[in-house]
Amino acid sequence: MADNEEEGKQPPLDSEEGNADPEEEIVVEQEAEAEATADEIAPTEDPEEGVVEEAPDDVAPSQELVVQPLKFRDHHSLKGPSSRLMFQRRRYQVYPQRNSEFVLQHDRRTGTITARQGKDGSIGLSGLRFLYATVAMFMMGFLFVFCLQLLLFLFLGLVSGSGLTSDQDFDYSQFYGTLASIPLFVYSLACALALATAFVGDAWNGSPFLDSSTKWKGFKMQWINFSIYLGIPMMVAIISLFARTDSWWFYTAITWYSCVFALYCLFCVLVVYYEINGTMELIVKYKGYQEVNENSSFWDLLKYTLRLRQVQRYSGRTTVRYLVDGSMVVDARDSLRRDHDNQAFRGMALDTKTHESCYCKLTKWKKWQDWGWVEDTKDIRQFSIDETRDVAPFVTSDTWSLEKMYCRSRKKKFIAVLNGPNALRPEQLLSSFVCALIGNLMVILFLTAFLIWFEVNAWTILFAIVVVIILMWSSVYQTINMYRTLKSQREQDQNDQTKKKTDQDYYDEDNCNEIIYEVTEYYRINKITPKVGWTLLVLEVIFFYVWPVIALFVIGNYPIAVLFLITGIISLVRHYFNAASVLMEVGDMNILDEEITKQKASKAHVVSARTEEVIEEDFYEKSRLNLIVGKISHGNRRNVWIVTFAVFVGIFCILFVGAYQIGSSEGGGAIPQFLPPQDFQYEKTEALPYPTCRMSSDISIPGLEDTALMDFVYLSYVAYTSSTYDSTKAPMNTTQEYLDAWFGPSLAIDQFNIVAKYRAENKVNSAVEFKLITFDKKQLPPEFNQTGFAVISIRGTNNGWDALSDAQLWSAAWLAQAVRFLLPFGEIWNPILESLIYVISQIQTTALKKVAYYQATTDFVNYVNRTSEFNTNNNNLRLTGHSLGGGLAAITGSQTGVPAIALSGPNNMLSRRTFDPSLSKHALNTQVFNIVPDKDPVPRIDDLGELYQRINCTANDSNFVDCHSSDRSLCEIMTKCGTQIPDDKIVRPILCKCHSKYEYAKPKQVGGNTTYDEYCVA
Repeated sequence: MADNEEEGKQPPLDSEEGNADPEEEIVVEQEAEAEATADEIAPTEDPEEGVVEEAPDDVAPSQELVVQPLKFRDHHSLKGPSSRLMFQRRRYQVYPQRNSEFVLQHDRRTGTITARQGKDGSIGLSGLRFLYATVAMFMMGFLFVFCLQLLLFLFLGLVSGSGLTSDQDFDYSQFYGTLASIPLFVYSLACALALATAFVGDAWNGSPFLDSSTKWKGFKMQWINFSIYLGIPMMVAIISLFARTDSWWFYTAITWYSCVFALYCLFCVLVVYYEINGTMELIVKYKGYQEVNENSSFWDLLKYTLRLRQVQRYSGRTTVRYLVDGSMVVDARDSLRRDHDNQAFRGMALDTKTHESCYCKLTKWKKWQDWGWVEDTKDIRQFSIDETRDVAPFVTSDTWSLEKMYCRSRKKKFIAVLNGPNALRPEQLLSSFVCALIGNLMVILFLTAFLIWFEVNAWTILFAIVVVIILMWSSVYQTINMYRTLKSQREQDQNDQTKKKTDQDYYDEDNCNEIIYEVTEYYRINKITPKVGWTLLVLEVIFFYVWPVIALFVIGNYPIAVLFLITGIISLVRHYFNAASVLMEVGDMNILDEEITKQKASKAHVVSARTEEVIEEDFYEKSRLNLIVGKISHGNRRNVWIVTFAVFVGIFCILFVGAYQIGSSEGGGAIPQFLPPQDFQYEKTEALPYPTCRMSSDISIPGLEDTALMDFVYLSYVAYTSSTYDSTKAPMNTTQEYLDAWFGPSLAIDQFNIVAKYRAENKVNSAVEFKLITFDKKQLPPEFNQTGFAVISIRGTNNGWDALSDAQLWSAAWLAQAVRFLLPFGEIWNPILESLIYVISQIQTTALKKVAYYQATTDFVNYVNRTSEFNTNNNNLRLTGHSLGGGLAAITGSQTGVPAIALSGPNNMLSRRTFDPSLSKHALNTQVFNIVPDKDPVPRIDDLGELYQRINCTANDSNFVDCHSSDRSLCEIMTKCGTQIPDDKIVRPILCKCHSKYEYAKPKQVGGNTTYDEYCVA
């Protein structure tokens, strides 16, 4: 075997020495789908003499192609460099894939090349890669949570720091300075998530980027990956188990997360380094830049790079699109050149279209040149990123699929085969066109059906449809235009029987495929002058970086200011040292081929001993830059994250503007229509009622144990009312009238004067609203005649400030739950979720924490307890609230030890450590009771404690938002628990809307002559 097998890097594949015949027929037998691609014909090499025979560099379209012996060269789009082997007297070119390998087998005796795919994976390997990628996705998920929290706290700090929630003067400079930080923040966070997305993909593919980007290439980096993803966490688990620690999984999970996050940071550092290094190297090696070369100083390169970026950004460009016949040989830098006298290039172009943007037309204004701001240039060719990466796929009858064509980005180029044995069939072209139209139509119909199911009004539906059509129109137009072009070109080629075929010596006449592809060219028609470029650069840095940093520090938003200081510098460096901008000028990554470049420059023909090593390193260099430019810095990933964060910024802006315009209203409204309690009643359901319909005396209002559940629900509803009468808002009833309608005259008293006194004495500027409701001592059981009894009812979300407070307190927990839900086996991370949420909360400023709603409610409870006027304590004081009010009641109750009964309130188990003081699990499990309606999403925020009562919601699934309604929940409890206690001493009035609106059964009439319809209709 040793005589027949030769491993390692071998000379490129070639026919037998002396037998290289350009006219020899080459047969390719495809045994499996080939994922790897063979690039351009490389320089030929004699394995014995080591002599390189260079193929011609420039081949004019009119010249006959001279075919060289078959060679293979690795393209930078491959997963890794290929290996050249000799086995059983056959040459093999092996291309590594993720869990397989693509092999080209060359039998020199027959001249046959066989393509096959070998499996090099297993279930165990796939399981490990899945595990690695899952942990990386969990890290990315919490990075996303962190980024959203950062933007949220930036807005909240903007609100509090600029004086919008207090009596201090409004600070315009700080306000607009903080606003100016948003663009750079969004860009920075989007780049961080784009890097995280690439990191997850790298983990799934076996970390090829990390493996090729460090000095620990090969087995060393593999051991590092294994240690981080599995080895170190496993050792922590083993040690913890040997120590019999109950929290062994907590230590394991937190170590696992920390290790992967550290590896992600290394990934980011390497990307930034190679992006900057690639930018510099491209500038140095490109011969078109006369101002710089390999001997230029760092500062010269720096100045040239910055100037080039500004020219790219602000100069006017013209776009030219045309179709090219694939039978023509075109070098990467050949183009139409807009030279109408060039007959060769005129013959190549089909269906030429020229477009100038509005900005381009603006730059052509003659005044700019008169002022010395812009200067005309000869049309300078600019290249697209896809063009420089050279990754356009071939679309044949075999590679075509309906899903591929529909899901393909309309901006991505492809090469279509129109004639020949592999040509796209007419039905395939038609199917692509029809599928695109049907797909877009189905999206519109689905959106319409969903909005109708969601019971949205007609005008909103019409507006949504118009917006979607506008967004889709460009894609639909491009699809129609492409279909027409390809169809007409196919018919033209088929009808043109006299068309000449080029390179007939190379192509088999019976198997020739006619190809057509679209070329998009950009031409810079002018450029800004250096002084304008430097001026704009200074303004950009000052306005988007320096001013926001100063504003954030001045308003005291130190955590976010430090983060902006660091991420802003990194983002600015990546923005100005942009490899994509240089590639748009250069147009070809192959100038990075160091050894070949040197040989061509020196006309040397002898391959040095280090040639293979240098070529391999050049491959890694181009492969890294291809990944960075195509998928991280300039790809769809970054754009998707920018749009995502922009949407959230828009939501925060809407909440902010709405809160500022509407302000914090106390609430109000007319008393709901009640039926007389002596005439109408709901009896207890025959089935088992809710076990908490009746509460014990240590929770319920004294003497009202049998109606405790519905009493607390009603009191949470009362928090939305106004304590004072306002004739401008008539018809409106005061809180006291609401209380009298439910409990009877004078039993429950609204102590609004005490609340007003507390706010004035303590200068409370918080927008949170709450009521202090006391009960007449004389009507309470004897044991409460001295101490009395009181309930603090906290209002739920009622305006924009309240919505921002919701987001401040619970958005991190809700997003963490979403990450846990979306990830496979997400529940395994439960032990560390609250720790991660706590770390995220630390980017809040101290001033922002002080204005949190719960700070005011907790302080008010302490104020009431120490006020001699009421003589209350934790035994005769209760907290209640609905929605936001319920969550605040739970927080305050856990901090003060006062029992809290919440209706549809968010929970606090995951976020308990983010509050000041933090909440204990014991307090949440013993002091807080939450009523959870079915389908209501709000009480599913954060994890539930041990005390809760689920109740039914009869609303349709499409109207699940109505399950959050407090009066619907009150009707549900009334129908299940009954409105009259057994001894007939106490009854509660029934809402008319229980039947008329929520479609519960009509209550039983037990007295009076007026029917339900007469009461409720009237």
